[in-house]
Amino acid sequence: MPNPSFIPLSQQEGPSNAYAPASSYAYDWEPSRGSSQTSLKRVTQKTDGINPYLGPIKDAAREAWRDVRQTNWIHFGRWVLLQLLPILLILSMGSLIVYGVNGNSEAYGNVGCLPDDSFSLYRDEYNWWAPAGFFQISLPAVTSTFTGVKAIDVAWDVIVGRGGQALLAYITWRVFTEYLTTSMTKKPATYSTFWIVFLHQEPTLLAAYRLARDFIFYRGPASFLAALLIIYSSLFILIFPTLASAMTGYNSAVEAFIKDPNNNLINFADFKRVVYIIHDGERVGLSNETVLPLTRGNVKKYGFGGKYTGDTEWDEDHTLTGKALNISGAYIGDSQSDLLSWDWFDEETQTHPYRARSRLLYMSGTNETFSLSEVMDGGSCQPIPDTYQWGFSFLQLFVMGILVIVWSSGLWIMWYKSHRRLPLLSEPEVPRGWRALIELARAIEKELVAEGIDISSLTDRKLKKRIGKLLNGGSVTFKAPLQNPEYNFWPAFKAWFKKEKWWILATGIAGGLVSVAVFSMGGSGIVVFASLAAAIVLGWKLGELWKSRLIIAGVLFSIGLISGLPQTIPYS
Repeated sequence: MPNPSFIPLSQQEGPSNAYAPASSYAYDWEPSRGSSQTSLKRVTQKTDGINPYLGPIKDAAREAWRDVRQTNWIHFGRWVLLQLLPILLILSMGSLIVYGVNGNSEAYGNVGCLPDDSFSLYRDEYNWWAPAGFFQISLPAVTSTFTGVKAIDVAWDVIVGRGGQALLAYITWRVFTEYLTTSMTKKPATYSTFWIVFLHQEPTLLAAYRLARDFIFYRGPASFLAALLIIYSSLFILIFPTLASAMTGYNSAVEAFIKDPNNNLINFADFKRVVYIIHDGERVGLSNETVLPLTRGNVKKYGFGGKYTGDTEWDEDHTLTGKALNISGAYIGDSQSDLLSWDWFDEETQTHPYRARSRLLYMSGTNETFSLSEVMDGGSCQPIPDTYQWGFSFLQLFVMGILVIVWSSGLWIMWYKSHRRLPLLSEPEVPRGWRALIELARAIEKELVAEGIDISSLTDRKLKKRIGKLLNGGSVTFKAPLQNPEYNFWPAFKAWFKKEKWWILATGIAGGLVSVAVFSMGGSGIVVFASLAAAIVLGWKLGELWKSRLIIAGVLFSIGLISGLPQTIPYS
């Protein structure tokens, strides 16, 4: 029999016409993936008597509104925790990588102090990936008094450390119970495993040890990778507060200073980069070797070195004859490559003369000029009195991100596999609490009686040995069948990936742009691309058909721009 997806509705078997609503929707009768059951799939909506250009848009808008109204927001919240969280973490990791790579470039501006409090004009002298920086607060986030940073540090440890541990534990054990329920229909669990996952549900070192012992010496879940993930998650949740606390801290805030020839310290924030040098400034009422921290339009007109011959205008009061001013450029760095001196090519020497770092010049607030060597030799970072910085260790934050991504991605796969196979037929829910305790008691009583073990004559230690030796750790299983027991994750995942490849690609591109915008574009760029990424992901989730998804994504993107962009525009 041909695939029902290609049979006209009027010729299809099954109650296709009976399910057609009064409105002009067309429905496609197709078998559900991984099941013999059939379901209706909405395909198109036909609109009569409407402008042929506006009709499809109105149809898509109606589809989008219907999809939003029919969304189960409780399930949507769970999806945010279990599916959107890995995406957000991957974006965060991408941002960190961009920051680390971008750190190996020049720092244009009056920064001067590296994360290790040493002075340098160039961030490429600091290795963000060096083990020596593992405990350095290399990503400062807040500058305040000692009381302020201490309060932030304590709040972080309590809210993120302990609160995050509680949230991770809740999500983890809930997923474990659902996954182990599906696994126990094929392979029994030991008494200890059942107790820890269904009843104990606390991340302790002893619990992780007992799970590992049962998985190695007795029996584990049906999947070996799932067994590893359960042990990994238990240990990760246990040490999460310690990791969250260790990757943050506070230290004294520092500022860059330059020592002048008289051994006075000048704040580096008062320095300006020299852009041009006028060697014959007396021709326009300036002194020779005058330095300019700003660009001048006549450089773009007449070029460098005074090679232009003819009348030139410096300003309203000075018009020169014969040749232009003899102006040369200082080193400005590729971060300001839009300035003419960076790209200017000398035809005589066949070089870019102003790309040499040795030409770097600074001008202090008192109009003193400092060369590159003078700035580097006289620069130092001094602590600011009563001022502290609270922030993160880049390396530890990176490691934490990797650990969380492994946890969240693995947990998502476990949740998705169990979610597709559940529920247990003839069971109201996955056993928890009292129901789980009763299931465990029944299994223990049944096996102990069958083996003739009398618990009244045994100590706890001897009973534990008997259970391990005679019962191989014990067996707890569920007899109720799964709704979809033959579901196979990887074939289904490949089919889903093929179907949704364009949305996956769009999400990846938008996420990459967010990572770049965080460190390269500023507030407006972050708002634009973060709104775009969020709109694509949410439109993908909330909409059923691609037209509906585009409408939802477009509306959410517009809302993000309208609400976010005004906050990034400074008031005049």
